[in-house]
Amino acid sequence: DECSMGNHNCSHICVNYDGGYYCQCPAGFRITADLRTCSEVTCPMFIEAANSVTRCKPEIVESSAVIGTKCNLTCNAGFEREGVRFITCTKNTTWSHTLPTCRALSCPALEHPENGSVIPERCRQGVENHFKSRCYYRCDQGFVRDGMAI
Repeated sequence: DECSMGNHNCSHICVNYDGGYYCQCPAGFRITADLRTCSEVTCPMFIEAANSVTRCKPEIVESSAVIGTKCNLTCNAGFEREGVRFITCTKNTTWSHTLPTCRALSCPALEHPENGSVIPERCRQGVENHFKSRCYYRCDQGFVRDGMAI
């Protein structure tokens, strides 16, 4: 038979039958269009979320994530994750979940102190008070601050 005699072009597994042979692939691989070569089954590459770092095990090589690859998204300082912590490349070549995103942390609006004000105005409105943005307290004329200005 062709398989036992080595008269085949199968990249992985040769299966003999009466009158011929066919090629098969082991788990985690699929047969390509030439019906002889096996290629590793992978999940499509995802677009990394802004303001984050994604680490995968095993590491993704040449934009290919093999089945069982587990990825963890960590948001940069000043951002928090929205969504699951891990995604996994499943047997059906899809990711277990959509990739999470990172949204900017925001501080609440500040109240004007008695006999003073908060600057800039956005700090009082609670608009765009993101991580590391600064707000200041200022005293009205004739008054002095008791505590920190920031």
